Amino acid sequence: MMSTERICPNCGERLAADWLFCENCGVALRASVPSAPGAALGPQTKRVDQKLWLILAAAVAALCCCATAAAGYWTRQSWFPYIQGLTSDPTQTAPADLPNPTTNATTSVPTEASLATATTSPPDVTKTAPTPTAKALTWQDDFSSKNSGWHVYEDADGYASYHEGGVFAIAVAQPDLELRSWPELPEGGKVGDVSVTVSGFKVEGEGWWGIICRYSDDDNYYQLGIDGPAFTVVKTVNGSEMALTQPEWIETDALNPDGYENGMIPVTMRCEGNTIEIEIDGVSVFKTQDSSLVEGEPMIYAASYDVVGDVDGYYIKVLFDNFQINARR
Repeated sequence: MMSTERICPNCGERLAADWLFCENCGVALRASVPSAPGAALGPQTKRVDQKLWLILAAAVAALCCCATAAAGYWTRQSWFPYIQGLTSDPTQTAPADLPNPTTNATTSVPTEASLATATTSPPDVTKTAPTPTAKALTWQDDFSSKNSGWHVYEDADGYASYHEGGVFAIAVAQPDLELRSWPELPEGGKVGDVSVTVSGFKVEGEGWWGIICRYSDDDNYYQLGIDGPAFTVVKTVNGSEMALTQPEWIETDALNPDGYENGMIPVTMRCEGNTIEIEIDGVSVFKTQDSSLVEGEPMIYAASYDVVGDVDGYYIKVLFDNFQINARR
């Protein structure tokens, strides 16, 4: 007598009479199945069962893919504002309210409310104003033109003017008097760091001549003085004079006019930063530091003693040539 008990042909599980699928392994069941364990299915039955199982597996996989894609889209939409705010700099840390990817699976995911209220600090866009760049100035004059812009005058004290032979002359007609002249420089006369070069020759009289730099008024300036074979450097601050050279007058063979064409001695005075330097014919003969004065006008001058000259009757007369300025405003 045949038993009415149904057995799963795939796993051997006992089946209820009305089951269409095995609840143990999920295989589809035919209306009538072998009643005894191990009863063989025909070839056609096995192919149908396998197809149904593959269709079911594909459906489950498709559902999983859809669920994963939906979760990814929601995550991207939720976290994209944070991702945009992050920098590529590996030293920058994530905002405090972002979950640490290295924590375990129990880390809570931010809610939509927390994401809506989250903010990121804007990048620092503060710009430092550029430091103004000092403007270079180069100006020179060989006095071949009488319209190059020098301050000229003539009165009872003497004169400062262009002279025949393509030079500039300062002649002092009174004892113990200093006369000056200066060029009209582009964009005004005051400069800071400056190198002034000029060649000079004393025609007659007794006194000293030279260069002035950083002149702001009659009480504040630096001054190079040349008298025969010696030179001095003096600063005048608030009307008080002080020699920067020690001893006050320094003698040098470089000031012998016989060693230069037409007796014109080339001298340079540099006032650059806190450095005051003197050159004769391109060779440095003195250097010191002083920060009393920072800017002013460059000048040339001649100053008389009390001995009248025997050429034109001036207490001192000096010819100047090849004037040059290199400066930074």
